[in-house]
Amino acid sequence: MFCFRRLPSAPDEIYSSNLNTLYLGHALWYPEPHVTGEVQIGDVGFIRCGAFVRLFNLDTSAPEKKVKFWPKPFENFEPLPPDVLQVDTRSSPLVPNHYCSDGVESREIQASADATIGAGVSATLSMEYICKGAQGAVLVLQSKAYDEALFENNNFKTYIIRDHDKWFSYARNNLGQAVQQEDITVVSGWVKTEANWAATAFNNTSSRFGASLKGS
Repeated sequence: MFCFRRLPSAPDEIYSSNLNTLYLGHALWYPEPHVTGEVQIGDVGFIRCGAFVRLFNLDTSAPEKKVKFWPKPFENFEPLPPDVLQVDTRSSPLVPNHYCSDGVESREIQASADATIGAGVSATLSMEYICKGAQGAVLVLQSKAYDEALFENNNFKTYIIRDHDKWFSYARNNLGQAVQQEDITVVSGWVKTEANWAATAFNNTSSRFGASLKGS
């Protein structure tokens, strides 16, 4: 018996699946802070149309992480095991560059240099990206990305397994969200950058996309 995997069709699905090669978690098509708040370590939520929707945060000791969007806030918290939210901070997992999935090629189409006040020369490099496969994705960063992630902790994994059903019940029964149990996710880390970035997803061969990188 043969089983064929269906390729993702929505742009957010194509983008995240094709950038798995970065090994930095789920790439969000809409990484901007959602109306439920900016993604934080310890968040419990789900991904909807490429954005992460926060339900609540497990760290009740940090009021700034509390989710205030939902009319019925989650209250049935179990105490976290000690020291499970210890963070491993990395200053720059991704540097300003273009990151292409397999099957996407890049080529320079224009380079220009402009004088800047007291700083010498600022160069702008324009690139064209061509997808030669069935699908592909590109992320272009013009500033550094910063990373925070929890150390892997077996006690935290046990905690998640024990309480996951309860979190799903809250999303489905208390809030009425059309989610499946496997949709409920715990944020154990994030990679964030500033607003100067670009992204695209390809869903057919010979597609093209242009973007610019500026540096000094």
